[in-house]
Amino acid sequence: MAERPTLHTVLDLFETRVSEDAKSWIDIACTSKKLTRDAFFEAAYWAILVANRNVIIAQSWADKASACGFPFDWRKLGRWNDDDGRFDAWCKKMARQLETPKEDLEGAFRGRWWAIWDIGWRLAQFDSGAAFRRHYFDGKKHGSELTNEDVHRLLEIKRNDGALYQIGEVSVYFILRNLGGNFLKPDTWIKAFAEWFGYADVSQLASALTSSGIHCGKFDAYCWEYCSSQLNRAADLPEHFDQLFANRGLRRLPGDGAERRKADFVVVDSGRDDERWPPTGLLAARLRFRSIHTASPRLGVHRAGFTTPPRQPAHRSVPPHADCSRKPAQAGRPSVVGA
Repeated sequence: MAERPTLHTVLDLFETRVSEDAKSWIDIACTSKKLTRDAFFEAAYWAILVANRNVIIAQSWADKASACGFPFDWRKLGRWNDDDGRFDAWCKKMARQLETPKEDLEGAFRGRWWAIWDIGWRLAQFDSGAAFRRHYFDGKKHGSELTNEDVHRLLEIKRNDGALYQIGEVSVYFILRNLGGNFLKPDTWIKAFAEWFGYADVSQLASALTSSGIHCGKFDAYCWEYCSSQLNRAADLPEHFDQLFANRGLRRLPGDGAERRKADFVVVDSGRDDERWPPTGLLAARLRFRSIHTASPRLGVHRAGFTTPPRQPAHRSVPPHADCSRKPAQAGRPSVVGA
């Protein structure tokens, strides 16, 4: 009798190919969290660090930054002012630690760390967690309450306030997913998978997952973990999955676009069983990175949505309900290292 795999079958396949550590971290990432400034800051700074980067590289930079005195705490970053030289002093110390000329730490590198500092500084301007939630999430308290309206709200804050520097649309989805939101972030892997599976866009895939009772955030995380460890680029996904399902005794019938659906599979005799094709082990090696200061997950590299910052970003705009008493005397991006 022909077996017709569903999205549940695909998710089961992903789960067999990721490490136990990754499964634990994905479960944590997809668990609804209280929308606090601590949770938001951690999700935001990790989104900035891993944009267009391998997870291990991002974690390595975070470890080095922490060793050089960069405080991964929005309370402490809120006490850094544009005119007190702390950021420039840290950049110089980082350059000495890396034995890198300070001019090599300009541009994208400096922009990422300035963006993390800026987010921490802005969070410190709110006089309470309730004020923060009103401004960023319209008063919502838990990640499970987040919707696409919150994605648009954060992007609107970015446009109007100059906040969320270096965070694009995909990064916003990534942040909200790691807060427990039920989202698919439209990165390269999800887009390629949706097209291969026969959906016109990511929103159709999200609707199908919801109809199937699958948490979109969980599927998103597993898809990324699997694809980033098994594939070099999104263009390789169709051939890889065609072969993968054939090896499992399933093959997709010919069809393109709207004709390619999850029902277009039949069973074939591959002559192989699950024990004949074990995981490569690359994922387990890649994901054994250390948490900086909490046990929260550091999940996902998103290649789309990273925005290259202007040389001089817009001045800081203090959000409503914020405490302005600690606002830096000189707004804007700090002067270049050594100036």
